[in-house]
Amino acid sequence: MARFGLIVVLLAGLAAPALADAAAGDHCAKSLPPDAEMIYRDAAPDLTKSTTIRAVLTSHVRRMVFEGRIKLSDARPAATAAAACLQALQN
Repeated sequence: MARFGLIVVLLAGLAAPALADAAAGDHCAKSLPPDAEMIYRDAAPDLTKSTTIRAVLTSHVRRMVFEGRIKLSDARPAATAAAACLQALQN
């Protein structure tokens, strides 16, 4: 059973995008308001060097609004704040 868990962890690491500064992005996210941090945590795993932050945020924030996880009126300011940390993550 331990081998299976180790294999899953290793494969997950291979599938994760290699981004330049995960520490900087995570450090930035700690200072975000709760909604913006939730957006960052939701969107960060899908961000790669070849994706645009806007495209990733649009799909994630739209889904989060439809699911009722964030209010429509709070979505744009929270996404804007999260974008700065995603930028740090991507660079």
